[in-house]
Amino acid sequence: MTSSTSKAAYFALFGPPVIVVVVWLAAGLGWVGLVLETAAIAVGVLAFRSLKEAPAWLGRGESVVAEITDVEIPSAETGTSFRFCAVVRWHDRQISAAAARDAVLRRAAGLSVSWRPDQVGTAQHHLAVELSRIRLDGHRSGSGCVTDVRLELSKTDLKHLELKQAAIREIELWELTIERERKVRSYLRNDALSTPEAAIVWWLSRNESGVQHAVELSDVLTRLSDLATGRATAGSDEKVGAGLVEALELVDPPGRRHKAEQVASILEEIGCAKDAGLIRRKFHVERLSEVVDVHHNGQTSVTTDSLE
Repeated sequence: MTSSTSKAAYFALFGPPVIVVVVWLAAGLGWVGLVLETAAIAVGVLAFRSLKEAPAWLGRGESVVAEITDVEIPSAETGTSFRFCAVVRWHDRQISAAAARDAVLRRAAGLSVSWRPDQVGTAQHHLAVELSRIRLDGHRSGSGCVTDVRLELSKTDLKHLELKQAAIREIELWELTIERERKVRSYLRNDALSTPEAAIVWWLSRNESGVQHAVELSDVLTRLSDLATGRATAGSDEKVGAGLVEALELVDPPGRRHKAEQVASILEEIGCAKDAGLIRRKFHVERLSEVVDVHHNGQTSVTTDSLE
């Protein structure tokens, strides 16, 4: 503390209790005086601590001010830096502006290196708190205050960060899509189409009122089961694909095209794109993902059917 601050601190500690004692004795306040004296002592202690802990540069007249403008400091990511701006204030005129800036920049760089570029907002708040009181030269007289802290990314780094985050989201979505396809294929191969009987039951579970259609499709589902589980040998693949076409031709015309779409979609899910293409060409079936509905407001949406 400076001499003036020290005097104020000790006056705050002893002044109020002494004044209350004098009034207490002169007026004969009794137990009320005891309460007032206790309160005065508590207030004095709090005021003393507050003044004792105040930085040395407070209350010493006009401060010295130096600005730090758009200086690069490191981030946690190599090759990407923060742009740092701040205002430094101190009272010891023996400390030059260059020395003050250097002390603040070294402290700021030591803090910013712990934060990633995408955490720039949090990093700015952290630096503002940590730099609010700083030693500029290692001595009490060198205490200073840093205000108006601003931390930013350059336009180039900000664009790079946006592209990087978009790429990360795209990769995550792609990985989720791959995982979904893997689970669908595993489910169809190892459960739904594991045997002809299982295939028929699975189809009925999705078409509870279509018992007659299940009978019509029994040959189709049997051949699908053979393809999904590998029971169709390499030499018989073409026969199986042709057999699926023949079996679908036995289905009643009103529902044939829809059933062909379902079968083609299942074939695509289990990796039999060649057979799926054969069926789509034979029955003139487009992929549902390519069928576009035009709404009354002029917008378009793509319709898809789930096969899980």
